[in-house]
Amino acid sequence: MANRVLVLGPTSMIGRHVVSELNASGNWQVQLLVRQTSNLAGIDQQKNQITVGDLRDIALLRNLVQSCDFLINCAGNASSGNAPELLREQEFLNIEVPRQLVQCLKEGSVKRLVHLSTVLAFGQRNTMIRDHMIPQGEFSNNFYIKSKRQGEIELEGIAKAGVELVTFNPSITLGFWDFKNWAMVFRDILLGRKEFFPDLHCSLVDATQVARSMVNAIEIQNPEPRYLLGSPLHSFEEILAELEQILNQSIKFPKIIRGRHLETLIALDPGGSVARYSGVIGCQSELAKRDLGFNESSLNHKLTVMVNWLREGGYLN
Repeated sequence: MANRVLVLGPTSMIGRHVVSELNASGNWQVQLLVRQTSNLAGIDQQKNQITVGDLRDIALLRNLVQSCDFLINCAGNASSGNAPELLREQEFLNIEVPRQLVQCLKEGSVKRLVHLSTVLAFGQRNTMIRDHMIPQGEFSNNFYIKSKRQGEIELEGIAKAGVELVTFNPSITLGFWDFKNWAMVFRDILLGRKEFFPDLHCSLVDATQVARSMVNAIEIQNPEPRYLLGSPLHSFEEILAELEQILNQSIKFPKIIRGRHLETLIALDPGGSVARYSGVIGCQSELAKRDLGFNESSLNHKLTVMVNWLREGGYLN
């Protein structure tokens, strides 16, 4: 009998890729928890056992967790902004759900939990994140960053339940099925909707490679407790220049905010998108390459995949 794996957040961008990778392997009996209103684009409903419900239903969550051998948590809210309803959603998905999982995992037969976090859980630094560094996102003034790190801290409690925890910290992730995050940022830039953007150096990763690494982490013996997923750093100007070549057309570049102007904007709104997207967002991936076969695809490939998806979805019209 195939091992049973439960995927939470299967309709997130990376969640959809994780489900696709699990189905492609043929080694898994895949259980998904989706909302009534979830868009199931990209999910083969014949290959997956789908339960309609809500993560706020603790009894349902407990029953699902107790019926699986492995758990992949892609649930989370990565939106930017300070609206009260957004902050409440981030607090629930990024902190409360991990806290609830610790309680649910005290019973049942789950052997390993693979948890999707972000490189920003390490805090905002002016350097690449490396494997030996310690996360410090709990000290951030940005609630999203703080919430993702707090979720990691909550999950450390599963060790008492005898469950292995493997945390993934990818850098900025690109791919298809990105209805809310970076693909939409680049869409707005390509359509001339952004006049300004904070000075940013970042490493970009392919959503397919992130998902493949996460699935590999439940298939191998003795994985590391944490994997960074990144690539070489690129300036935002370099990324936009590559997009110009892919599109074979000129792009109206947003003005890059630097220096004192940038510092002032961050000081005025430390929890906002300018503060979150400035500086260096990137990491290396040596452990993931060694253990999980993580592959750094080229900048051109990652951007081309994203552009093709935007075109196919009519987002660039």
